[in-house]
Amino acid sequence: MDSILEATMNLDERYRIAGSVYRANIDGETFTVKRTQGDDSEELKLLQRVNHANLVKLSGVSTDARGDVFMVYEYAENGSLEQWLYLSSSSMSLLSWRQRLNIALDVANGLQYMHEHARPSIVHGDIRTTNVLIDAHFKAKISNFSMARPASDNVSPKGDVYAFGVVLLELLSGKKAMESRGGEIAMAWKEIQGILKDGKEREERLKGWMDQNLEGFYPMEGTMSLACMARACTWERSSERPSIGEVVFGLSVLAQQNCSVGCERSLMLGMEEKLQIVNPVIAR
Repeated sequence: MDSILEATMNLDERYRIAGSVYRANIDGETFTVKRTQGDDSEELKLLQRVNHANLVKLSGVSTDARGDVFMVYEYAENGSLEQWLYLSSSSMSLLSWRQRLNIALDVANGLQYMHEHARPSIVHGDIRTTNVLIDAHFKAKISNFSMARPASDNVSPKGDVYAFGVVLLELLSGKKAMESRGGEIAMAWKEIQGILKDGKEREERLKGWMDQNLEGFYPMEGTMSLACMARACTWERSSERPSIGEVVFGLSVLAQQNCSVGCERSLMLGMEEKLQIVNPVIAR
């Protein structure tokens, strides 16, 4: 405990990353320290039995005399996805199409591990751009497991799929999931439904909606595939959403095939049919 307080100068503001999260240098290595109050036993139990490259690793736990819990995590040098999409400064370059695709695949891989390989299955419950961190090698890692729970009849993995779809929409558009525009509240998951309606203007509508910072440097058919995937993930009825394994399959094909035209067309058609993929290939 003393080493944590020393590493953060007694939780000095200069070391604060956000909220109750601090940066700490312990024995020459940088970590993230999260201070929490109350009973975090369930979160700790979950974290202590998961291990995946796309989940932020818990390195240690300590408590103080008041019962506050300090969880020590690996440090993500490149901050959060939210910072890259909305708060980027002159020192942060804009995310390229390839980087956005890779980030989406990293997050999907982390969720697939939680949903399909952890026992019992784990639902994260709070997938959003603030909880997607980027490390020094630009690998995305899911963080903040305070809402994570074992899957049950009342806690479905399809909730995470929906939230992932919203993040995918933000990666594509560069716009927040909900924001005020012209005095009205714009919701990305509703916008994409209108954009992807049949018609000759479908492609033009999508181009106009895409993140203008990309300046058109993206494959149109691959973009259409991801937009269809995001729409499928955010269907109102959870039973109509794909599994995260199906999402990983689609993203993996796009990434591995360098977005070839034939691949994109087949993927787009597959998304239009709500991703009815048999025996999806598990990446990583």
